[in-house]
Amino acid sequence: MPEASTLADLLRIRRANQALLRKQGAGYRGSAVGFKFSEKNRDWVKRKGQCVPAIVFFVEEKWKSGQRPKGSSPPLPTKLSAGALSCETDVVEGQFADDIPWLPSLPATGESLVQGLFESKAVVGGIPIRSPLATGAAACVVQQGNRRSLLTNAHVAGQAGNPIERPEPQVVELGETEAACLVGSEIPPKSRARWATPWDAFLESVPWIDSALVRLRPSVVAIARAGVSGLPPLQSPSALDLESLADIGRLLTSVGPSGGRSHGRLMGIAYEWKEGDQYYHADLLILGCREKTPHAFTGLPFAAEGDSGKLVVTADTFQPIGVLWGGHRLQFDSLHNQHAWCLATDINRILSGFDVRIVPAGNQPTAPASTPP
Repeated sequence: MPEASTLADLLRIRRANQALLRKQGAGYRGSAVGFKFSEKNRDWVKRKGQCVPAIVFFVEEKWKSGQRPKGSSPPLPTKLSAGALSCETDVVEGQFADDIPWLPSLPATGESLVQGLFESKAVVGGIPIRSPLATGAAACVVQQGNRRSLLTNAHVAGQAGNPIERPEPQVVELGETEAACLVGSEIPPKSRARWATPWDAFLESVPWIDSALVRLRPSVVAIARAGVSGLPPLQSPSALDLESLADIGRLLTSVGPSGGRSHGRLMGIAYEWKEGDQYYHADLLILGCREKTPHAFTGLPFAAEGDSGKLVVTADTFQPIGVLWGGHRLQFDSLHNQHAWCLATDINRILSGFDVRIVPAGNQPTAPASTPP
């Protein structure tokens, strides 16, 4: 039986076995598609030098020495098939160990970058922002025509009309929430096509979008800057290729006000889980790794508390790929889903849904002539 060789193959197999997966017990956290991963070795499982395509199951606790964890299902299948295709499966614990720190210990360069994010007067991707609801990060400046906005999370910015500011020590009233979307079910049916991604066609669950636009005040547009602080100029957004596995394992980077500059790898897509009676899915799963070659995986996360909303870009080409919204106890531990691998929304879904584009390098926003700098 031929083995799955593309992301689309894996998604088809998972969908064909959806009824089986949705019968799992309370210890089952959900699934995604990607490569088989060894938690013991902190690396992918390889055969003949190649990573093994797999449907990855997240569980609260693995079976150990044949002992079944309380409340768990019987052992999950080691292989799944659909028609003439088959693939292996993998089981990963979805919870961080208690000894994993909430905030990373930053090197001197990281502390300097974080300090600059708080003290710089420029409004740019990576800076801290806050609303009456939460504190998080700005992803980047986006535009629609002559209108300029900041992109961030819905759970950071809240609903339309919420005031948004930079926190101390450089308190600046940035503007107010212009639009926000937390989950796909909030979108009017006639607009849902704009928010769709190619993998949605393989799923019967609601996309978790968690994105918001912050309309900048005219006086703030003068100090708004393209890109992300500490990163080279951004290139065109990256689009995932479902007809291969090339994007899985791609090295990523981001800048946030808590974790500074972080590195990680794209570990999977279409993470699906259940909350109450509803099934949801997140676009991208990311696991932290070291900055230097060979970019070994670490026990530390790709993001820390306060980084929600930061922009995730490819580390080699600096193409935006997503906006981070969850993982490592980032606001959503109450969902009881996995938080060992960080979660992000595909950037193309967000830009298309809001009908905006990222302000390119060399096209800095400028204030109206009547507005003092």
